[in-house]
Amino acid sequence: MIGKILSVACAAIIASLVGRAAHADSIDFTQWGAATTFGSPLAGVNASGNTFVVTNGSFLADAFEPLTQGSSWSGTFPASTNLLYSTPASSITLVFANPLSTMTLGAESNNDGAPSL
Repeated sequence: MIGKILSVACAAIIASLVGRAAHADSIDFTQWGAATTFGSPLAGVNASGNTFVVTNGSFLADAFEPLTQGSSWSGTFPASTNLLYSTPASSITLVFANPLSTMTLGAESNNDGAPSL
């Protein structure tokens, strides 16, 4: 069982890859609406209803930016994948209210890097 804290070190962007096979849960990064930026910490809920807080250590009002692969992000995620960009680039920590069994996330450190995680 994955613990309550999942940390993605030095990731500039994270994506919930819901189109991948064998995923057990995901995060819809469009859940916060159409704002151009969001502050850190940012509270949300995953697909199974588990609440979480995501932080990037900056505690800035514009710490996260929603992007979409192929239109506002030119990385290597599947087309139209919703992304959450962290600025400044730093470690990203997700703290869940309840333990997870699995979750599929991808990360890129820049526009031309392959997803990793």
